[in-house]
Amino acid sequence: MTGNSDSNPISNESGVYWPDTKGASIKNYDKTYSVDFAQGGIDLSSGKFVNPTKLTDYDQEYSDTPNLMHTQDLHLYVNGKEVNINTLQDDDKLNGNSKYPTHSSKGHAHLIKVSDFGPNTYFYARNAVQKYNQITGAIDHYDVKWTLESVNYANEQALLAFGIKGLLDSGGNLLFNVGSGWQVAKRGNFANTHLQFFKEVNIDNFVNQNGTLKETVAEAIKNGDIVATALKIHEGFTDLDNNEAIEISENAVHRVLVDNSATLAYQKTNDGYLAITRTYNDISDHDAKFNNANGVVVLLELDVPKEGFDLSIATAGPSAKGEMAEGSKVAPAVLDTVAYLKTLTVNYYELDKNGNPTTIKLKDTKTAHNFIGKSYGLQNTDQDQDGKQDAFDYSAPQEITDQDGTTWRLVKQTGNNLKNHTYQDCLNVINYYYQKSEVRKQGTESVTYKFYNDQEKTELVKEITKTPIYQDGKWQWRIEETNYDDQGNETHQSTITDSLMEGLSADQATVKFTGTVNYDGNGKVTGTTWDANDKTYGTIITPTVEGYTADKDSVGGETVLPNDSSINREYKVVYTQNRYRLTEKFVDEDGHELSPSVPKGSSYKNGDDFDVTKDAKVIPGYVLIKQDNTNGKFGNGDQTATFIYKKVGKLIPVDPDGKPIPGADTPTYKNDPTDPTKVLNPTVPSINDWQPKDNQPGDSIAPKDPTQDTPVPYVQVVSGTIKYIDDMTGKELSSENLAKGAVGSKIDYTTKDKIKDYEDHGYELVSNNFSDGTQTYAKEGNNFEVHLKHATKSVTPDDPATPGKPINPKGDAKYPKGITKNDLTATVKRTINYVDEDGNKVNGAPDGTSSYVQTAEFTRTAIVDKVTGKILGYDTDNDGKVDTENANRAWTPIEKTLETVKSADPSSVGYDKVNIANVSSLVVTPDQGGKTVTVTYSNNPVSGTIKYIDDTTGVELDSDNLPSGKIGSTINYKTADKIKSYKDQGYELVSNDFTDGSQAYKKTGNDFVVRLKHKTQTITPNDPNPVTPGQPINPNNPNSPVYPTGVDHKNLAKDATQTIHYIGAGDKTPADNIVRQKDAFTRTVTIDKVTGKILTITPWSTKTFNTVNTPVVNGYHADKKVAGGLTATVDNPNVEDTVNYAPNGKLIPVDPNGKPIPGADTPTYTTDPGDPTKVLNPTVPSIDSWQPKDKRPGDSVVPTNPGKDTPVIYVEKRQKPVMPFIPERPKNPVVPNDSEQPRTPNQPDNSKQPTIPTTPDQPNDSIVPNDSKHLATSTPRKQSISPVPGNSTQRATVSNSVTAERSAAADSEKETALPQTGNDNNQAKAAMGLGLTSLSTIMAMFGLKKRRHN
Repeated sequence: MTGNSDSNPISNESGVYWPDTKGASIKNYDKTYSVDFAQGGIDLSSGKFVNPTKLTDYDQEYSDTPNLMHTQDLHLYVNGKEVNINTLQDDDKLNGNSKYPTHSSKGHAHLIKVSDFGPNTYFYARNAVQKYNQITGAIDHYDVKWTLESVNYANEQALLAFGIKGLLDSGGNLLFNVGSGWQVAKRGNFANTHLQFFKEVNIDNFVNQNGTLKETVAEAIKNGDIVATALKIHEGFTDLDNNEAIEISENAVHRVLVDNSATLAYQKTNDGYLAITRTYNDISDHDAKFNNANGVVVLLELDVPKEGFDLSIATAGPSAKGEMAEGSKVAPAVLDTVAYLKTLTVNYYELDKNGNPTTIKLKDTKTAHNFIGKSYGLQNTDQDQDGKQDAFDYSAPQEITDQDGTTWRLVKQTGNNLKNHTYQDCLNVINYYYQKSEVRKQGTESVTYKFYNDQEKTELVKEITKTPIYQDGKWQWRIEETNYDDQGNETHQSTITDSLMEGLSADQATVKFTGTVNYDGNGKVTGTTWDANDKTYGTIITPTVEGYTADKDSVGGETVLPNDSSINREYKVVYTQNRYRLTEKFVDEDGHELSPSVPKGSSYKNGDDFDVTKDAKVIPGYVLIKQDNTNGKFGNGDQTATFIYKKVGKLIPVDPDGKPIPGADTPTYKNDPTDPTKVLNPTVPSINDWQPKDNQPGDSIAPKDPTQDTPVPYVQVVSGTIKYIDDMTGKELSSENLAKGAVGSKIDYTTKDKIKDYEDHGYELVSNNFSDGTQTYAKEGNNFEVHLKHATKSVTPDDPATPGKPINPKGDAKYPKGITKNDLTATVKRTINYVDEDGNKVNGAPDGTSSYVQTAEFTRTAIVDKVTGKILGYDTDNDGKVDTENANRAWTPIEKTLETVKSADPSSVGYDKVNIANVSSLVVTPDQGGKTVTVTYSNNPVSGTIKYIDDTTGVELDSDNLPSGKIGSTINYKTADKIKSYKDQGYELVSNDFTDGSQAYKKTGNDFVVRLKHKTQTITPNDPNPVTPGQPINPNNPNSPVYPTGVDHKNLAKDATQTIHYIGAGDKTPADNIVRQKDAFTRTVTIDKVTGKILTITPWSTKTFNTVNTPVVNGYHADKKVAGGLTATVDNPNVEDTVNYAPNGKLIPVDPNGKPIPGADTPTYTTDPGDPTKVLNPTVPSIDSWQPKDKRPGDSVVPTNPGKDTPVIYVEKRQKPVMPFIPERPKNPVVPNDSEQPRTPNQPDNSKQPTIPTTPDQPNDSIVPNDSKHLATSTPRKQSISPVPGNSTQRATVSNSVTAERSAAADSEKETALPQTGNDNNQAKAAMGLGLTSLSTIMAMFGLKKRRHN
């Protein structure tokens, strides 16, 4: 064949339907975009695959080419009835058949008779498109219905071959594959198909568990179990030869991507199709051998409406004698499959503090690429060139440490295909989620020094920044310096040093906290345990720079907390260059400013003269004594002209000693208003109780020196008082006025007698600032005080007193009660009597007597106030001072132990036994009474002991020997009183194996044990009777321990708050939602009632707040439906949550080029009143002169993102075209003569143009023999082919009229398989001219709509 123009010499083989491109390059098509396939990493010459991540202008919104994934998902319907695909003839099985000696086929394509094509003959492939839904996060699956409608030229026995293999099946050609095999020989012989996409909405009604269908596709459509849907997809066509073409519904084409080297041509037909073939007369080879295969490739983006689109495919074989011929064996053929590299994305994300997934990455995302069905563990590279794909590690480390030093622990993973771990025709993503386990906060303090050449800080000349960095295993200083010149140029230099900076090492300018993150059982963060409460930076001393002045002496040295929002500290120190200024200062001799300095200029230069000697001024209270630097020349620095003043003197009234009189008026000299160096003469003042010695008040005095005081002698008369004060009460006991006298004269008064009198009343002297006999009047300070205090008396048992007896020689103070010897002495006795069973005395005591007495002596010392006669308290350490006011706590010692007393050996006193061989030691306290122990000797008595054991400490509290008795006699002993005594001390009974009142002696086992333990008390914050620290724990025990501070309510309960912030809605933003919880955190304390010590403290409880529904703000959508529900802890009592609002998007009407339509309504989405995170679906507006392309006005639109505008494509309204009238086909069609032959547009009249052949009675071409092993059977239907009158743009069709005879035959045979190809053996022999065609994958190319051929 030659080129594709209708002017070709042999164009008669092209037929009337071949595209008339007139040489129009596909690059000139208005929807074409030129790309560089090779530069995009695409190799369509040999590998024939697309890598969407690299191809320029590849729009991810359009799905990859549809594919049949598994053969089991494919269903075939012929004339409305489902046919078992496996019953179709396998084209490969005809190889080697003697009837077809030249037949050679591979790929296991299956054959279908063209006569069975029609509107109800179609393939239905499930799950052909898998698309990631960004709103739901799920994978949406779509099915495709591929209807085989007609073939332009074909006899009734013609066949076409179809691949039925799925992409993930092994062996054979894929579905939708048109190429080698049976082909239509006549050029322009289009096979016309229609493709439509469906979504399964009621899958349980449509499909069985095993993949078979419960109902036919037609029934499923009628019942609404599958619904037609619009879809955006890619379609790819490779290696379009010069005798091959495609036609597709032009309105479905969004864009056409071609290589820069494209050699294809196109035609937009009058009936709405886009045709693509070779350019004019292009018969060259395009393949990998010539490195130009990309020139004959198109990649389409299709906006497929729910009605679907038409796709027609035309090929031609070498013969033109019949309608079918054996086609080209060249591969790849017309529609070879375009494979797509899929991308595997592996993310390593953080979980937030509530255990929720985020998209914050802990580690760079890993990606790999491979084809559908390949393992995630392989990627489509071969770097080691071993002929195998390289391995790809998509696993995750158990822990990740981020750049801040925080350690994260792997807790879960998610993905859409984690079960099979193979690439799918959808989003391939694995998300690993990590939970924070250990956090580190590293902080540094840095300083930037800025140098300015002016005081206004506008001329920056240098910047130096010093920052600690960790390098070479240690902290060092990085010093970055930038210099600026007058032209605005910058020079930079950077150095790193481990030297000290201003005495500070880089390590001292850092802090580091390490914390362990704590979680509750739901994975929510409950707090962080830090290694320190705070840390402090070192102080950075500002360096001195000659010629500059810094605004700070030092920076840094701050203390930071681990929970600070930032622990880094950055400081700035500004240096300003010293300028040459002249300033007048008015100061005193010490340099103190007397009047504000006067600037006399700020732009003086070195060598400038200045003279301000005449600027001296009168300053009240001062006279000018000197001028310094008030004239001269400028050097390198500022100049200060100083006028030095001295305070003017005063007129000083003085006493005879020349000392100033306190409180006297000392008039200051007044300035001479005309001369800053002089003053006016002052006058002598009047002073109460004083008289000038040599002058009279009002006299004028001329100062000798205006800066010196002038003394004026006065004589003074004074008096005073003396007070007696009780320091114990702070009250004044008495007061006396001293007689007046001259300063320096002796005061006629004595305190001795009065002090003696107070001492006789019980006082003692503390201090006296009056000296009897020598005290003289001073100018001041003639008021004296005698301080006394209450004397005390220590009353001891060795020196007791008698109540009511006077304490002092004078006064009414008497000794109180409680100070006798008996009051100050306590004696506890234990008497041990030794008797026999009948009560007779036995000399069993250690001293050989029958009664032995042990005594424990206790004493205390009372402190009595000798003035009041009251007992102030008790002295416990013999220092004469009160140590306690509690008489019961004043005994010394607090307790005593009576030693163990050994009874005489029974044999030594004439007995066989003694009931108590050793009377146990006994701890006694002063408040205990006397105790008597009887030791009984007997010849054959029995006795026993009873011990009181502290089970808590294991210590024996006490032990009593039971009185001897005869076996069977009742033991005369009771434990009740002693147990009660211990209970009063905080004990509780554990066990007692002695029964009071009924316990009898046995032969053995007369030793009993009473076990007690320390009773505990648990204090909660909600106790109805709260306790108070310091309060006795056991009220019945005078020596009871007291409650510790840990039981205070403030140590058992704390408050918490939850605050929800709302931001982002402007003035509509809701106010913060604040919930305060009183006593949100509680704990309990358990104490030992015997010791008063705290035994246990329970952990603090936590508080989880309720969630709060997010308010709906119209015009805005929120990022969460509910907020709050946070858990507070005692370490983090005030928890916060934030709800972010963002403006809602709009519905934007746009023209076909995507540009907004001027003046069109752009309705803003309405916020869903039931869910503030969502919006209601907006409706498509009506626009004059425009109509929606895929919708109708009033239709609802589902926004993909509530905050993103949704474009709606509109097209301009136009008149509906009038469909041409198609006359009824005559029963006996007549072939028109040459003059009636329809012409192709723009084609000159050519008498040699062949006529369209009529359908012969017998086919000219050979047909496949009728063999039930190879072809399915069915009743044949009549098929007539007739030319279509009209112009060449109209298409001929195979008229598939099913006759009544066929219907009857079909009913009688009840067959569902495909029809036989024929019964005539002679016709089988004629099949030698029949061509084989195998269809290459069309699903990848479904971007083209099939052409209607009427």
